[in-house]
Amino acid sequence: MGDRNWPSDELGAVCRICGRYLDKNGLPCNAGINERIMAIDLDVLKELDTVIGVSASIVNAQSVISCARSGYINTLIIDEALARKII
Repeated sequence: MGDRNWPSDELGAVCRICGRYLDKNGLPCNAGINERIMAIDLDVLKELDTVIGVSASIVNAQSVISCARSGYINTLIIDEALARKII
């Protein structure tokens, strides 16, 4: 993934929300770093009226799909190329 701090492929991490790593199904990965993050709890995001995810570039397709599956975001802003890739 190009980020030296990204969890190994064995964890299946494809994206981050509030610093927490999620797998392709939008479920939190069992990454030790998730326990050390000082950020809003992911369950709190599900209680909020509006949570916006923003992304661009077709290389982020799997990440955006994972975020959408997670239920942590309910509004998505993406560019046209990424939208076409996802559809």
